[in-house]
Amino acid sequence: MGTKSLNLSIGRFLLIKNQPLEVTGMFLIILLNLMLILSACHSEEDKRRKKQKEELVLPVTGTKMGIGLIHFNTNKPLMLYQSKTDTLPYDSIQFVARKTGLNKGRCDFRTKHLGDKLQPYILSEGDSDADAKSNINMGLIRFVPQLVFRVIDKTDDGVQVLINEKTYETSFVRVNPKKDLRINMDDNGGFFDPNFNQSRIPDWFYYETWEQALKRAAFIDYDPKELYDKPNGKKIQKNETYQLKVDIVQDDWIRFVDNYTEKFHGWTRWKVKDSIIVQITLNGGYE
Repeated sequence: MGTKSLNLSIGRFLLIKNQPLEVTGMFLIILLNLMLILSACHSEEDKRRKKQKEELVLPVTGTKMGIGLIHFNTNKPLMLYQSKTDTLPYDSIQFVARKTGLNKGRCDFRTKHLGDKLQPYILSEGDSDADAKSNINMGLIRFVPQLVFRVIDKTDDGVQVLINEKTYETSFVRVNPKKDLRINMDDNGGFFDPNFNQSRIPDWFYYETWEQALKRAAFIDYDPKELYDKPNGKKIQKNETYQLKVDIVQDDWIRFVDNYTEKFHGWTRWKVKDSIIVQITLNGGYE
C-alpha cells in the first residue's frame, strides 16, 4: 500500500460516524503500523541504492588527454559497460524530456547507479521550451541537449570513454559502425554541429580525433604571449585582431591562420605531455 492509498483510507475512515471507540483505536493503530512499515521500506531501498553507488568500482585511466571526442545522440538509451569484455551493461543513461515546470523541454540524464559519477566532457540539458521560444524570437535556434565523452581508446566495436573528467573513471560503450554520422549525412560528413544536425538516422554517434576537433573548432583560447613563428622557433607578437582557425596540427603544435584570408598568424602549443593547454570551444560557444 502506498502513502496515497493510506491517506485515502484515513480520509474515508474519518467520514464514518458512530464507530465504537475500540474499533477506532484499533483501526488507527493498524494504519500507523502500515505507514511505519512503508516508511522503513523506503528507507531501506534508499540505503541499498546509496550502498550500490558507493560500491560501484570503475576502471581508472592513467591518461588525461585521450585520443579525441565522441558525441552521442539523445534519442536512445546509452548502455554502459565496465570493460569491453563485459557482456552485460552495469548501467545506462536514459534521456528524458521534462514535461512540466519552468524547465519543460530540457533533457534529464538519468542513471540507476552512476549518479554524480557521470561528469563527461560536455553534458548539456539543452533549451527549455521557454528558452527556445526566446532564442527563436531573437533570430537564433533551439539549442539541443549534448552528451560528449573524451575517448581514451577506440576499437572496432566501441570506445573506452572518460565517464568522469575529475576522477578519470572510465566505461566502455559499444557502437555500431553503421550508425556513424559521417556516413549518414546528406551533405559534407566532415562538418558537424549538433545544433544543425541533418542525420538520416536518429540513433547516431560522431567520433572525432583531437586534430579534427581543433580544425573545426569555432574558437580556441590560447596564451598570446606564447605565439611563435614556427614550432620551437622565435616568439612573435601580433597586435591585429583575427578571427582565427587551425589549419595544421603538428605534434604538440597548432598553426593559426585568418579564418577568411588564410593569412598566417602564428604557432602555439596546444598540449604539453598529457595535458591540453588551450581552451577549445567547439560549436560557437553554445555548449
